Amino acid sequence: MKKMTLMLAALFCGAWLVSAQAENKKNAPELKPLDNWTFFQIGFFPGIPSGTGNSNVYGLKLGAPMVDGYGRVYGIEPSLLYSGTDYVNGIQATWVGPSICKETYGIQAAWFGPTIAKKVYGLQASCAVNVLDDIMGFQPGAVNIAKNVCGFQASVVNVAEKVTGLQASAVNVTKEITGLQFGAVNYSRKNGCQIGAINIIEDGWIPFTLLFNIKY
Repeated sequence: MKKMTLMLAALFCGAWLVSAQAENKKNAPELKPLDNWTFFQIGFFPGIPSGTGNSNVYGLKLGAPMVDGYGRVYGIEPSLLYSGTDYVNGIQATWVGPSICKETYGIQAAWFGPTIAKKVYGLQASCAVNVLDDIMGFQPGAVNIAKNVCGFQASVVNVAEKVTGLQASAVNVTKEITGLQFGAVNYSRKNGCQIGAINIIEDGWIPFTLLFNIKY
């Protein structure tokens, strides 16, 4: 019960921070040139101190307990409650709360909280919900939601528009898959290879089957 309460609080915090972050970044200054950088920054709240906004950090950008920005991190961005720098080349991680970015090359992770991104090249992982547009890599979590997956989704529920690779969970849902769905219930609007108790491919030769279905 305590774990569920923490997860719900983290999800609520994530939704609030997404809204606040979008509002704060409407009038964001231009990114600093890459030769203007620092090896360490610490943030206490989104935008506080102001130097965390459009900075380039080669090393450690620490949230104590929160940090964000429209700049870049080449290294590690760990936080207690919220990590939210737009561009991360390395690791972005949060303990109790969300990790939010535009683009990550490496790892975006959250323990009790969601991860939210536009693009991830590498790993996006959470014990709660993972949400993104495009991933090339591995997406494990309780619930995964993506537009385009090139790699592997693994969770209790996977939802994607297009998958090139593997979906594995209790419930897998996609519009189109080039690869394999493995789960109790598999659904694809177009194409796919499915192994599970219930398999549905809308445009398949046999749209509904048990145990196995395929259409390419």
